[in-house]
Amino acid sequence: EKRKLLQAETLKDLREKCITLGLDTSSCNEKADLIDLLLDADNENPSTKAETEAHLRQLVARGLTLLEDAVNELTNNPDDNEPSENVTKAIGIFEKVTREAGTIKSQLLEARAMHGLASAYSLIPDRADAAPMMMEMAANIFWVLDEKSDSKSCFVDASSLYQTAGHYQEAIRCLSDYDAKSNTLIFSDKIQELREEYEQTIRQQQQQQQQQQQNSTAA
Repeated sequence: EKRKLLQAETLKDLREKCITLGLDTSSCNEKADLIDLLLDADNENPSTKAETEAHLRQLVARGLTLLEDAVNELTNNPDDNEPSENVTKAIGIFEKVTREAGTIKSQLLEARAMHGLASAYSLIPDRADAAPMMMEMAANIFWVLDEKSDSKSCFVDASSLYQTAGHYQEAIRCLSDYDAKSNTLIFSDKIQELREEYEQTIRQQQQQQQQQQQNSTAA
């Protein structure tokens, strides 16, 4: 029954399914090869929580590798606005891990997948707005799990993503939240720098508005 369903799918869709599952398709030249690979993987689905976690960790590693390749591609082709195939594949993997981590109640894997997903979203213009919020969610989960180093990195990344989007107040809040949680002033200098940059941006916007009003009046 499942073979018939898979046979109805295109070669491209089958290959993407295999990649999302972290399967090696290098030896698959025909559609039948991909179907066999998917059926074999289905028969070997992890049955215990430990095996499932190990499988999902492998998928996260695969997703991060794809993401690294995508960043390198973007560096080499900065004018290419279309999301690369590697980004699309990475998103599929991280979304799968996020879902399955929830079913086995592994918050750590969920946070790692969310971190990867946020990083991938940041590379796609029409999804970039969701990236900083998702990164911040990962940061908070890591904090609750006492993964302080990962939490700190995610708070920094979230702040940077907010700043890139022009949301300075959110960028400041992220770093302030970390300092409050950790009872430190680690980011006090960076927070002050962001405040000054935000104030400068506001002044520039006001000057532009005044100039536009003057030009409109003169016309």
